[in-house]
Amino acid sequence: MFIRVCFSLLSPLGAELQNKAITTSDRATALSMSTMIMDLLAVFTNLVFGKLADFDLSTAMCLGGFLCIVGIGLYWNGLKRT
Repeated sequence: MFIRVCFSLLSPLGAELQNKAITTSDRATALSMSTMIMDLLAVFTNLVFGKLADFDLSTAMCLGGFLCIVGIGLYWNGLKRT
């Protein structure tokens, strides 16, 4: 539940950053490509986390936490650029 609330609060901020970053006249195409790349990345990470959790659950959780920290850093970096 907490993760869903956080996602709901941060999604509009992420969309705003994405919209500000796209300067091309083919805005719809760029947004569609970005979404497709993110979906493919999500499929890949889900497969990796699933296999890693089968091997060692604590390692999968530590990797997930590390990637969350990296994501927060990248997000803040994006906020500073705008």
